[in-house]
Amino acid sequence: MEVNVLNLLTQKSRMTWLLIAVLAVGAIAIALGGVLSPGFSWQIVIWATVVLGLTVVNVTLLLVVLRKQITIARRHKKLIEKNARRSEKTLRRVLEQTLRSALAKEARTNERTFHQVSEIRKILRPKTSPVSVSTIRSAVVPPGYLAGVLIVKDEASDIQEWLEFHRLVGFEHIFAYDDGSFDETPMILEDYVKQGFVTQIPWSGSLPSVRRQVAAYAHALTVFGHDWRWLAFIDADEFLFPTEADNLPSVLKDYEHLPALAVCWRMFGFSNHIVRPQGLITECYTMRAPVPPEPDVKPGLLKFKSIVDPSKVRGVETPHRFALADGVAGTYMESGNLVGEGRLGDMSGDRIRLNHYYTKSKQDFALKVSRKAASETREPARSLFVTERAERIEEHLIEDTAIHRFLPDLKSAMAESPAKQRKPSGSGLA
Repeated sequence: MEVNVLNLLTQKSRMTWLLIAVLAVGAIAIALGGVLSPGFSWQIVIWATVVLGLTVVNVTLLLVVLRKQITIARRHKKLIEKNARRSEKTLRRVLEQTLRSALAKEARTNERTFHQVSEIRKILRPKTSPVSVSTIRSAVVPPGYLAGVLIVKDEASDIQEWLEFHRLVGFEHIFAYDDGSFDETPMILEDYVKQGFVTQIPWSGSLPSVRRQVAAYAHALTVFGHDWRWLAFIDADEFLFPTEADNLPSVLKDYEHLPALAVCWRMFGFSNHIVRPQGLITECYTMRAPVPPEPDVKPGLLKFKSIVDPSKVRGVETPHRFALADGVAGTYMESGNLVGEGRLGDMSGDRIRLNHYYTKSKQDFALKVSRKAASETREPARSLFVTERAERIEEHLIEDTAIHRFLPDLKSAMAESPAKQRKPSGSGLA
């Protein structure tokens, strides 16, 4: 660096050096000429001396400037080296912080998985009422393409419709976690266990309902996930179906490159029913809140459920969102965009829909609110939230009968099913 600066200064001062040399030679020539010539004049000698003196001063100043420039170049070199060392330290610190952050994130994920496993153990082996894994009711279930994971509690009035509908649209098996039903739900499930369509798992305990649901999902992924290409995690008041195709597997084959697929809620309200109507849920409730790109959308109603590839999932974040194997927490829309709760983006759902019959009739909804108030320690805040969400649904409604194309086959399947249609002891509420 020092040599380069000196060379540069030398090149730039080449003309100055040449001028100095010319002045010096001229001064010497004038002096010699004056001395040797017959008309010697001391005035010529004085002028030559002045020129030579100016030359010496110029050379001296140039040397001083060169010395200063060299000093500056040395300082600049030291500054560059110091900045390089500082940049190296900064880069090392950033890399260390990034590594620590990644390790901390991995530790949190592992800790969350550990807690989920602990909660599973608490539910399967509670102190007050031991439940053994041997109480799981199931026929031999071969590996398959699409299965559902469902939590049920007192769903006797609607569970047959839910099971027959999802069998109709391509589900090969349902893993039903019974959260302590008091009605005839377990007996109806037993009918489907005998058919080989349902695995019934007792799943009640002292954990809050959301944590029990997350623990159940983690259990399903761990125990049953390796046998299935897709697992859909939905509730008993949610009906999943293709918008145009005859069945879901034919649509899901186009999304096998994704670890998880989000299906957004279509939130259905009372549909003018005060008391529970005679007929199927999918037939009687036709009025719902809009979703994008429809007008008058209510942001508080925008949520989704997930269909996941168990081999690419390593944990359950919430009942809606999963921790994927690549470290991402979320799921993907049909468009391929990654989403999480609160940031959905595209919600068109052109190929797969999820009808969420949130309220059903006003009679059903009143029972739903009272049950949540009795089971949740966070009440009355939770009951107020449920009520406010129902009010938002009713603020603006549009008619949606897209699911009705399955009704003829659904009614035939329910009529032919070996499962008995028992008189319900209460409405099915999730």
